[in-house]
Amino acid sequence: MAPEVELKAKLAAIGRRLRWVTIEERVSWCLLPGLVVALALLAVHKLDRLDDPYPLMALAVGVPLLLGLAWGLLRRVSLLDAACFADRKLGLKERMSNAVIFADRPEASPLVPALMADAAKHAEDLSPTAVLPYRASRPARWSLLAAVLVAAACLAPQFPVGRTAGEIAVRQEMRSEGQRLQEVAKQAKQQAKAKGLQKPEELAKKLEKLARELEKAKLSKKEALLKSGKLAAELREAQRLAALQAGTEGLSRVAESLRDVSFETAAMQDIARAAREQRADEMAAKLQKLAQDLRAGKLSAADRKKLAEDLRQMAEGAQAGGMGDMAQALREAASAVEQGKDQAAAEAMERAAQSASDAAQGAAENQSLEQMAQELEQSQQQVAEADQPQCPTHGNQCPNPQPGGG
Repeated sequence: MAPEVELKAKLAAIGRRLRWVTIEERVSWCLLPGLVVALALLAVHKLDRLDDPYPLMALAVGVPLLLGLAWGLLRRVSLLDAACFADRKLGLKERMSNAVIFADRPEASPLVPALMADAAKHAEDLSPTAVLPYRASRPARWSLLAAVLVAAACLAPQFPVGRTAGEIAVRQEMRSEGQRLQEVAKQAKQQAKAKGLQKPEELAKKLEKLARELEKAKLSKKEALLKSGKLAAELREAQRLAALQAGTEGLSRVAESLRDVSFETAAMQDIARAAREQRADEMAAKLQKLAQDLRAGKLSAADRKKLAEDLRQMAEGAQAGGMGDMAQALREAASAVEQGKDQAAAEAMERAAQSASDAAQGAAENQSLEQMAQELEQSQQQVAEADQPQCPTHGNQCPNPQPGGG
């Protein structure tokens, strides 16, 4: 290898090492204050005065880290910089720097070849690690210490200074219930979205928001109970309206009224079975199937008479259950079947199927709202009793926690 090429290769290696050392130092200078801020945030969290410090900690560390990296990468180390550094470190009296300067100017002096040869000879044993042995910079050492302290603080338990035992118990219970209710709300929202239940999905979002507030324990006990009570009342009212509008309360009465009624046609027997089991969605599907059969004109005269009688009995059961729209549609279908008006009968059956479908929708809404209301009311109870002393006799909350109470 030519002396000039070997010299430049050695100096380039020194330049790369010098650049990485510079990047480390600049990153450490920027990272150190960020770690100090992160440690302060964590200390506030461990004193139970900040619920979730980790996003702020990530910001406090991440931004300085990126700034330090950008600052370090801006430093470009030329061959001349590396040569001057090697001259200074090894006491080479500007041999390397002069060689770099005159490498591309051989005509400058007849001594250039001798200068290059002398520099190449000194560069034979030139090693980047010898010129610049690795040693962590002062800011790097301080940054490492701060990082160790942050890691140790993460593992330390909380010390809720200035809080009573009752306040600590309430906050712990709120956090626990908040986490649990978030799962309840998440499942309810997914189910409501899959079934197209608008009101349950809307209330599930409200429950999820309340659950996040509980998990962060930013509310006082009174605020938590008031907000929970308000949302529970809203859930119960929505549940009542859903049952009222869709006639879901009538499904049980319809099932009761059809308990001892017998039907002659197989189709109506299947529909009655679904009604007795209060499966409104299956009932709607079978009514729709019967409407399709009527449109296709698949019924004989004998079957029409039996079906008309069955439809009237089903209508009486629907009327007894308070599902007037379904009862009216079934009566119209019975009359149309007797008169041989298959299209009119099919249209009436489809209206009856729609009533059953509405009831199924209402039942699904009712179930979803009921589950959320029960879970929220249970959470209310848990938070309300969190700071009450245990009864020494029964092991649960004492009915009278005051001193001397029974």
